[in-house]
Amino acid sequence: MKKMLHRIAVIGGGLSGMVAARELRRLHPSAAIILIEARSELGGVLKTESIGDYLLEQSADMFSTEPGDALSLIQELGQEENLIATLPVQDRAWLSSVTDPAEILPVPRGFSMMLPSDLDAVRRSGILDCEGTARFLAERDVPPKENESDESLESFAVRRFGQQTFDRLIQPLISGIYTADPKKLSMRATMLRFVELEQRYESLIRAAEANQSCQELAGDQLRAADQTASGARYDLFRAPRLGMSQLLQWLKKDLSEVEILTQTRVDRLEPGSSGTGWRLTLHQVEGSCDTSSCKPDTLEVDGVLLTTAARVSASLLQEIDPAVAAELMSLETASCAVAVLGYEDRQLARKFSGYGIVVPSILNRNLIAVSFSSNKFAGRAPAGRTLLRCFVGGALRPEMLENSDEEILQLVKNELKPMLQVDGEPELQGVFRWGKTMPQYHLGHVELVGRIERRLTNIANLELAGNSYNGVGIPVCIREGRLAARRLVQGLGSKA
Repeated sequence: MKKMLHRIAVIGGGLSGMVAARELRRLHPSAAIILIEARSELGGVLKTESIGDYLLEQSADMFSTEPGDALSLIQELGQEENLIATLPVQDRAWLSSVTDPAEILPVPRGFSMMLPSDLDAVRRSGILDCEGTARFLAERDVPPKENESDESLESFAVRRFGQQTFDRLIQPLISGIYTADPKKLSMRATMLRFVELEQRYESLIRAAEANQSCQELAGDQLRAADQTASGARYDLFRAPRLGMSQLLQWLKKDLSEVEILTQTRVDRLEPGSSGTGWRLTLHQVEGSCDTSSCKPDTLEVDGVLLTTAARVSASLLQEIDPAVAAELMSLETASCAVAVLGYEDRQLARKFSGYGIVVPSILNRNLIAVSFSSNKFAGRAPAGRTLLRCFVGGALRPEMLENSDEEILQLVKNELKPMLQVDGEPELQGVFRWGKTMPQYHLGHVELVGRIERRLTNIANLELAGNSYNGVGIPVCIREGRLAARRLVQGLGSKA
């Protein structure tokens, strides 16, 4: 019989927590791993719902193969054959016109986030007027920033390309990734590579030209900047055939030797009786037990890995290190809602074949973006039907979440009608809400996380992971869970 060397608790059963528990089990097979989640199911915001032949994603509906953390995990799970790629379409990403509410325009070919590899495509797009086009092309002559201080997305983009290119093209494209306030969004925390390119080439247009001639920009998100890109490199994206919940099922199956406690909340974290470990005060969530049996319990462990939202982690660390707790509480979040609509194809007079439409915030509309799920992946809607996912709220329109589901649906349908020439009501509709779940990477975020990480080195056998710190998206959540697990095992002195 194996000697149990350590007992480790992972608090938070979202994607990062599930991956961390798996990695702990892999690195330290003799340890007892306990995964604790307050909700009734694991997976956090990832959830797929089937209604008839519609497949509805409540949050993320795909992941990028670059960086490769998600793909490598799925390969380890032996499930790569159950991934599907995006369907081929001619123009992948579209923009709402700022001059005509009924007009949508394709994102210029070769324009990825802020890297333009086809200047003629931008000229011909009709997105910019003559003055805006001239300012865009003058980016070559704009000197790079003289110091290394952090800069907001809006400041960076306007400085390099001018206000019109930012308002009509860059802001809506990036809002599809970060539903943040561009005046506050940190370049160093979210798009450091563009900052580095500016310093290296003194111009992003020159950087794109260098990419065309010598393929120097092979790293991270900038592989998206090829000649066929339209907003993003959708050929880099994959999804499980049956939706994102299938990824959670694969992971959970691989956690058979991990003890999983759902509907269990950690109310308190304090030093344990051993002097080096931790004591957790647990409480079953109301509704999961009879009133008489909902009593606090305690759990002694050698190590703790926190993958909960920053504000939850802050409350648990308040008595242990008030300074860390205060820093965690300062990490802001935003809320959003996803309205899903299923139409018969004949109801859409405009035969749209793209993956989605982004809406410039200067239009002051309720919609942030519209994703055509049935155009992106097979099996998302019945034959002859179109499935839309419409995003509202975010940092710029938080008041949208004050509306009822019925009000949100009506507002969305009113804006879709001229855009897609919609006739009649959808046969399927619903709203998924995500309150305070979207981390906001504001100016100074890198320094703030650095302070948190430095203070944590003074707290033995405790680690943090999740999307609040070093990046958002499925691959980053997977990487963060793995790295935190490795640090914790190393700190515990395991020789596994």
